[in-house]
Amino acid sequence: MPARPAIMAIAACAVLACAGPQGTRASTTGGTSSARASASAGSPAGAHGRGDPLVWRVESSGHVSYLLGTIHLGATLDATLGTEGAAALERARNVYVELDLTQLPDSSMMQQELLRTGVMRDGQSLRVLLGAELWPRFVALLPGLPPEALERFEPWVGTMMVLSAIVAGPPPGRSSPPAAGENAPPANASAAATPSGAVPAHAEPMDLTVARRAHARGAPVLELDSIREQLDVLRSGTRESSLAMLREFIQAPAHVRRGLDALISAYAGGDAEAAMEQMVAQMAVSSPRFAELLLDRRNTRWAARLAAPLREGGIFIAAGAGHMVGPRGLVALLRASGFTVQRIRAADTTSTRVQGH
Repeated sequence: MPARPAIMAIAACAVLACAGPQGTRASTTGGTSSARASASAGSPAGAHGRGDPLVWRVESSGHVSYLLGTIHLGATLDATLGTEGAAALERARNVYVELDLTQLPDSSMMQQELLRTGVMRDGQSLRVLLGAELWPRFVALLPGLPPEALERFEPWVGTMMVLSAIVAGPPPGRSSPPAAGENAPPANASAAATPSGAVPAHAEPMDLTVARRAHARGAPVLELDSIREQLDVLRSGTRESSLAMLREFIQAPAHVRRGLDALISAYAGGDAEAAMEQMVAQMAVSSPRFAELLLDRRNTRWAARLAAPLREGGIFIAAGAGHMVGPRGLVALLRASGFTVQRIRAADTTSTRVQGH
């Protein structure tokens, strides 16, 4: 994928990851489905074949836990986990996710946070900021929502809403989105669900499925971030920078969608780890501030929070794959802290162990 579409796709996934499973339906509160991309570190390009899961075994003094690098768009969890990863999720004593997406539809905190920080209170209007050319296009992307209800939102909230609408939009050649659950794959579905190997964008987000399964068997689901911490990623930039991103997405919604589709294909492909790592590296060069806020700072925070439970073992962690890759990714940080981290394969339950430093 060329650099600019890759950066746009990852930025879109990052924004969509901050508001939850209702995000495939644009709403005046800006709710969005999860969609961030990421990958893993520690394996040379081509070291893993098609279908190898983005799952890592983490060991400390004989205590074993697991990391899953997710994509916050619809993807087939079982095809991604592999045999060992699926068993690990089933037996984990605690399951960690970025946000427990099963709780967001009923959460008043999301609405409170958006009302507290997502509304312009200085007399500015999003209609004026976008101008006569882009405002009608913005409103057209959000059918059914009254324009007057949109005018006072901060640009970063508008971006969440536009991106959720793009993701919810029908794929090429289709006039309407699928009915709920229509494209949800069966439990034994393969990631190669289409000729390109992409998985359906309208399937349930992987992170939501992980949380649902943990809740179903009574396992505690713990969050790596609070809602406020997730939204801080979006509102930490200036209004001008948020407005620039919103303008870009309004001007090229089809471009964003193609980037997201390519991202899904890369995730499902045979060299997913290398492809995802390249995308994250491109974002770090072109948008270093965003990469720092979105990935690096959160990775450091999570590694510190997870150190103690990982030493006890028996936990399962699902987070965006981009958080796993590169020298500042979660895999590298855990290795630097003394953990043995190894990526597992789909074909068997063995892999070459990489000792922590």
